[in-house]
Amino acid sequence: MGVDLRTLIPAPRTVNLGNGEAAITGLTLEQLASLMGEHAAEIQAFLSSKETDVTALVTKLPDLAVKLIAMGLKAEGQEDVVRQIPVATQINILLDLWELSVPDPKKFMARLSGLSDALKKLVPSAPASQSPSGNQLPSE
Repeated sequence: MGVDLRTLIPAPRTVNLGNGEAAITGLTLEQLASLMGEHAAEIQAFLSSKETDVTALVTKLPDLAVKLIAMGLKAEGQEDVVRQIPVATQINILLDLWELSVPDPKKFMARLSGLSDALKKLVPSAPASQSPSGNQLPSE
């Protein structure tokens, strides 16, 4: 029998929300990709700024921060309630969420960069032609 992958997933963490506790779990690749697509322009602007810590995330991208927290708490659709969580607690949740979702950030960034470089090599560098829908298509 193979490895039971469920035993390798980080255990949820418990966060105190004042009147009770809730479990926070790491985000999946699909969840992160969805948020990155939905907030691409804001994320790009945020990452190119000088302030990229979690406090800046909460203050500059509050809607994204709230969505991240809601996903980590398995409370999608309750974003209005998440907004009522004290800011300090939101920051702590985001820090826990990052650690659960990306346990080794340096390794993650190195691999992500390597993957990005590999994908760039696969994309032809010829000028793109315009498709009827307005999307860019590679020239053949």
